[in-house]
Amino acid sequence: MKLKVLQQFQDKFNHSTIYSPSQIIEIEDKNRCEDLISRGLCEAIEEVEAEPKAEAKTESEAETEAKEPKVDTSKVKSKAKK
Repeated sequence: MKLKVLQQFQDKFNHSTIYSPSQIIEIEDKNRCEDLISRGLCEAIEEVEAEPKAEAKTESEAETEAKEPKVDTSKVKSKAKK
């Protein structure tokens, strides 16, 4: 989870690491994240999930699509029975 540091604090495991306000850090341990947030040292940052990429077309699909004529059906009038 990504967290934004609100108050300067020292790393729990590596005491030579100091986190400064406005710094963005990533912590994998959910309990550690909750601890930092509850103590007012950090706030959670919402992570925006990336949209899945569209599947790439194979060469044969791309070639077939290129050969097929494109028809604009928006201007075609349908013949309805009366």
